[in-house]
Amino acid sequence: MRPGQRIAYTVRAYAMALNWPWCLAVNMWVFRLPKPTHSFNDYYTFVRDDFTPKPIYIEVQKYTQGLQAR
Repeated sequence: MRPGQRIAYTVRAYAMALNWPWCLAVNMWVFRLPKPTHSFNDYYTFVRDDFTPKPIYIEVQKYTQGLQAR
C-alpha cells in the first residue's frame, strides 16, 4: 500500500467510525516506536522515533480538527 492510500484509508476509517453508535473511541495503534525496527512495523507509526510527524499524522490531525484531509 502506498503512503497516500494509507492516509486515505485511515481518514475514511475514522469517518466510518462516526456512524457506529457502539464505537465510543478510536485510537492510533502505534503512535511511535522507541527506535526504528527496520521492518514493516515502522510503516505503521504516526511519528518518527524523534517525534517528527509523518504525513499520516498531519492528515489525521487535520481531519480531527474539522479541516479537509487529502
